[in-house]
Formats: sequence, C-alpha cells, structure tokens
Amino acid sequence: TAGATAGATAGATAGVVLAVVNAGLFMTDHVHFQYNAMLLGLLVLSASLVVNGRDLAGGIVFAVLVNLKHLFLCLGPAYFIFLLRHHCIEPSPRCLLQGRGARGFLARISVLGGLVLGVFALSFGPFLALGGLEQLYQILTRLFPFGRGLCHAYWAPNVWVAYNIADKVLVKLLGTPTVAGAAGRGSMTGGLIGDAVHVWLPHVTPLATALLSLLAMSPALWMAWRAHNPRGSFILLLVYCSLAAFLFGFHVHEKAALMATVPLLLVAGDSRDHARLYILLANVTHAQLLPLLFQTQEWVLKIAVWGLHAALASYLLRPVTNPSSSSPASSSDADAVTGKVHWTSDADAEHVRWSLQPRLGLRGWYQVGLFLVPETVAGLQ
Repeated sequence: TAGATAGATAGATAGVVLAVVNAGLFMTDHVHFQYNAMLLGLLVLSASLVVNGRDLAGGIVFAVLVNLKHLFLCLGPAYFIFLLRHHCIEPSPRCLLQGRGARGFLARISVLGGLVLGVFALSFGPFLALGGLEQLYQILTRLFPFGRGLCHAYWAPNVWVAYNIADKVLVKLLGTPTVAGAAGRGSMTGGLIGDAVHVWLPHVTPLATALLSLLAMSPALWMAWRAHNPRGSFILLLVYCSLAAFLFGFHVHEKAALMATVPLLLVAGDSRDHARLYILLANVTHAQLLPLLFQTQEWVLKIAVWGLHAALASYLLRPVTNPSSSSPASSSDADAVTGKVHWTSDADAEHVRWSLQPRLGLRGWYQVGLFLVPETVAGLQ
C-alpha cells in the first residue's frame, strides 16, 4: 500500500541519515581520533552482502575487516554458524554451487574456506615468510595482550564493572586478607593499563570471558541455525552477538558498543520495536562515550552532539515508532531496509520462526559503507 511504502521509505532514509551523522562516530573518530567509521562501514557492507545472499563476497569482506581490526573477531561465531548452515548446508538461490548432498557441501565449504584463508594468508604470509613462527608469535602477542587486564583503564559498562565494584565493596566490608601480595590487589581505578587481581572474588581469565561470551551468544546462534528463512534476521544476530561480547568480553573498550548500534540501523525502520530499540541503545551507547571527551571546553560540544542525535533519531523514526501520527501504515507493514522480518509463533513446530519477504536495499547500504570509509580516510590526512 501507499502507506506501507511511505513508512518503508521513511525508515530507510532515517537509517542512512543516522549512520552518516552518527554521534558515536563523531565523538570517537573526529574528536577522540580513531577510525571506527571505516571499520563499521565494512561491517555494514559485509552484512548487506550476506543478507542479499552474496555469501562469498560477505565472507571475504568480513575476513578483511577482522584483519584490519581483530576487535571484530567476536562476530566470528555469528558468521561461522550462519554461513555453515545457510550457505554450506542449505545454499541461497544466488549461490553458484547448488549441488546437493556431501559433494555440494564439500564444494561450498572448500570455496568459502579457501577464500577466507586466502585473505589471512595475504595478511600474515609476508610476516611468516620473512620472520618465521617467531615473528608470527610476536604479532599474536601484540594482537591479544592479555596482560592489560580484565577491564580497560576507562571501564566499559559491562558485567565486569559490577564484578569489580562487588570486590571493592567486599574489601571495604571485610578488609584486605593478610596474605602475600594481597596489599597490591584490588587497585582497578588508577587509570593505568594492567592486570588487576581481585581480592575476594576469583580472578577472571581470558578463557572464562570467552566461554561466557559464547554462552551468552548461544541462544541467538541456535535460533539462526534452526531458522528456515534467516536472511533478514542476520542483522539481529550480529547485534545480539556484539552485545554479548560487549557484556562479557575481556578488556572491552567503550567504543565496542558501536558494533551493535550501527548495524542496528539496517533494521531500525523495520518495525516499532526495532526503532525503539535503536533509540534506547544509541542513547545509552553515546552516553557511555561522553567521558572520552574530558576537557572542559568539550563539555558543551559532547552534550550537544549527544542530544541532537537523540532528537534527530526520534524525529526521523517517528513514522515507524508512531505511524498513526504520520501515515496510515502500521509497523507490521513497514518494510525493513534490508528485508521484511516477521516473528511468528508456530505451535506445531514449537519454536520461533524467522521469515523473510525480501525487499532488499543492497545498493543504498553499499553506498553508506563506501561513504564511511573515505570519511575516515579524509580525517586521517
């Protein structure tokens, strides 16, 4: 209907505009000086390719992304489970290798695995060839410096903040144990990077955080595995896994929350629930980024940027969050930017089914991804 089309157009426009003028990217890239826009642009591009059934291209872009910034490795389980099930086992109609049975599966997983491993070979091959395994070991120890501690010097608001606070409360109530080395424990607010050891609570290892992150991801991974028409739900899978890694990961940076908010824009115009979720998550994410800009002269700027983005998001997504005020379209009729996703109960199968009616906008999000890349490159010059 005309109302549904208007709602879909408004949602798509809101997603593009909010990605380009994103407050979180402004604070981290253009003031705090990083390059998250380029990386998140590649993530958006990769996700759009997978949603459109271009699995090989999406896998290659994601492999390039991981080699540019290993922070995105936490999304590896989502890509692995999704592509294993819905490309290698059950190929999309766009897959060139449509063979059935074991032969078709082996052909698809070999091609996909070969392309992904080829990207890693191009990235690490020169170091391995010139420096051998010792050089590769040095690179890996720098990519994963576990000695920096459970939390970043500026704590990201996740589960381990509550864990640290609980340990400090126990120190206040029970004092410090009279054991060797205990006097230097529990100092986690000095602003220095280091492996802080808790006093009363058990020490948290990187392996424990990885297992907890995978455990938190497992419900979404299981639903993605069982989904019959899952393309539209892939974005939600990435958002869920990003938040799981943010909450339970080791040495998480505050900017990692952008890995959930920016991809969520792909489906923010899909329904009222998605739009409201984006507004809530974006406001919380941008609020926890504010301490990055700590100088007095930056106070007005950061509050203004945060408030303007919140107001703009509420205004642009109003046709979706409150369709009666702008158009006769209901939220259930609004098409997503990348597809129309329905959540329906199937009493016979006794599980939640994700079904997709493709109304895919690859070209628009491809352009957004390519815009975010040169935006960062220009800022580096």
